Amino acid sequence: MKVDELLRRLKNVDMTVKTQKRRHPIPKVFVLYPDRVKIALTTKYVDCWHYVSRSGLTFNGCAEITDSDPYLKIVHGVYYVPTLPIITVSSRQKMSRNEGYFLSYIKDFLLNKYIKDFLLNNKQLTMPQLVVYDNYGFRTYDKFIKGGIRVFPLFDEMDGVKIYKIPDIDPNGFEWNETRQIQEPVPISMVDYYGTHVLGVIKGSVTAYKPILSERGNTVINTLFVNISPDTTISIRRRDGIVIKEMYIEPGWYIFEEINNESR
Repeated sequence: MKVDELLRRLKNVDMTVKTQKRRHPIPKVFVLYPDRVKIALTTKYVDCWHYVSRSGLTFNGCAEITDSDPYLKIVHGVYYVPTLPIITVSSRQKMSRNEGYFLSYIKDFLLNKYIKDFLLNNKQLTMPQLVVYDNYGFRTYDKFIKGGIRVFPLFDEMDGVKIYKIPDIDPNGFEWNETRQIQEPVPISMVDYYGTHVLGVIKGSVTAYKPILSERGNTVINTLFVNISPDTTISIRRRDGIVIKEMYIEPGWYIFEEINNESR
């Protein structure tokens, strides 16, 4: 076929491109910033909180092991681990009372296994690996994703409660500790997992979802993912019944976070 004939045919082809609005996904684990709250919407997570007692005899934490210098580094945050650990070592008694020595042992153990598997079995151990450890043992994961920082628009803030607007999500794609629907005309107290404040509905309805994990450090931060139905008015009250605010709120998804509950 000649070039001019091909061009003529192409001009007659409908080249309209249909675009589809993409949702910005909410990951299964992330850190809500600037409040530094670790969120997990799945049970397949590791909370990497580093702790060493004053005596130094009790410890726990996470580290990444690599096949290049410096080979080991302590890490923090929350990780998504889609598969079971590939190595688990545990003891009923403390295996070590010194974190530095224990991490050196873990590093040597994994690097020796890495070398032996390659030389003897021609099988390469995946690197890097995430190691979760304490005095009593350790487990390693070869598949892991660190939860990144997520920043969402601050919709409102009052009396130690922050409300963030987030992209729409499909709640069936995540795991939740609890789900509760709140409908008019009865405001339902949620103090059993919402600390010192109560989320109620004056008009309309909302569905609230409690995440699997919501912590700053090792302190629980009361957090709810809330789906607001159209034409809804909500109320925020203190546990003692004092009304903080009543307001109409646009339909969509929000995060309600009680940022100062640990100090009350």
